[in-house]
Amino acid sequence: MEEQGFSVRDRRIRHDDDAAQPAQPAPRDAAPSAQEPDRPEGGGFSMAAQHPAIDFSAFAFSLAQWALIFMGLEPSPEGEILEPNLEAARQNIDILAMLEEKTRGNLTSEEGEFIAKLLYTLRMSFVEVSKAGPAG
Repeated sequence: MEEQGFSVRDRRIRHDDDAAQPAQPAPRDAAPSAQEPDRPEGGGFSMAAQHPAIDFSAFAFSLAQWALIFMGLEPSPEGEILEPNLEAARQNIDILAMLEEKTRGNLTSEEGEFIAKLLYTLRMSFVEVSKAGPAG
């Protein structure tokens, strides 16, 4: 008996009715199909319509927000307050501290101040939550 392999079909461009023909690039002036993502003028992929731009401050804030979630001070994305997980909170704070150290001299003054204030606030919150002990 002959062993059957598997085949991989790239369906990103072709449609079912085009299966017999090789995929052809759409003419430049043609409207994009509903199945193809919007592409900016250089051919790259753009998700700008779906997500806000990410910059250093947004990334740092995201890490800080997760530290607060792990401390039980902010609701999770699902809207629930989690039991404090101080180890996970400490890890996010340590990641931010490492990021501050590794980017020193490469940040704008606003970015540097922002990450310093985030770290200060997170560290003070961490101390307070640590002192409070387990919720009873």
